[in-house]
Amino acid sequence: MFTELPQNPFDTACWSSGPFNDARRVFAEVFSHKEIKELRREVRRIGTYAFSEKLYKKEAPCDVLLDMKVVRSALAAAHALRAASGAELAPAAEPVVVRLVDYCCGGGKPDAWGDFPRSLTIKEYHHPYRVFATLFRRGSLQRWVRDWEALVEAALTPGDAGLRLNVIPLCTGVTKLLEAAHLIWVREGGGGIKPTGGGGKGASADGAPGAAVAGSAGKRKQVV
Repeated sequence: MFTELPQNPFDTACWSSGPFNDARRVFAEVFSHKEIKELRREVRRIGTYAFSEKLYKKEAPCDVLLDMKVVRSALAAAHALRAASGAELAPAAEPVVVRLVDYCCGGGKPDAWGDFPRSLTIKEYHHPYRVFATLFRRGSLQRWVRDWEALVEAALTPGDAGLRLNVIPLCTGVTKLLEAAHLIWVREGGGGIKPTGGGGKGASADGAPGAAVAGSAGKRKQVV
C-alpha cells in the first residue's frame, strides 16, 4: 500500500510547520522564521564571505543552511507570483511620504528603521510584485536557486571555492525579492500593523493623520 505524500510545491516542509500551497502564506512563514532586517544582513554577509579566505562564522552552519532553504522557498513563492498584482500604493505627492502601515511588521513594537526596504526603488516600493517579474526575466527560478545555494556553500567553505558568480547582482536581487515579499506580507498577508483611531488615507500607524516617515533618510517628521 502506497501513501501519497502531501504536496510541497514551495519546499517548506523541511523548515516550517508544514507544506503550503499558498505562495503568500510562504511569505508569512518566512518572516515568522526571521525578520527582514536579519535576512537582509545575512544575505550581505554570505556574499562577503563567499569570496573571502575566511569561513563564515557569524551563525552556526546548520542555521545558515536552514536559512538557505527558507530563502529558496521565498524564491519559489515569488516565482509563482511573478505575474500577480496587488499590494500597490498610489504615488505620493512631494515630499515622498512613507507610512509605517505600508511597510512595517505588526509583530511586537514596530521597527521603523529595521523594516524599511533598503534596495527597492520608489516604483518598486509602490508596486512590489513588479520586482518578481523583473528578477525572473533576468533568470529562471532554477538559476536563482542554483546560484543562491552555490553562494551559501562558498561562504561555508574555507579558502577559494572556485566560485564564478557575480555576487553583487545576486545578493542585490535576493535582497530585493525578500524586501518585496515582506511588503506584500505586510500589506496583504496580515503581517502589518493596524491603524488605530480612524484617520483614513492620511493616518499613520498610531492613528495620527499626517504623521509619517518622510524622505529617504527615514527620519520621523510631522507632515502638515
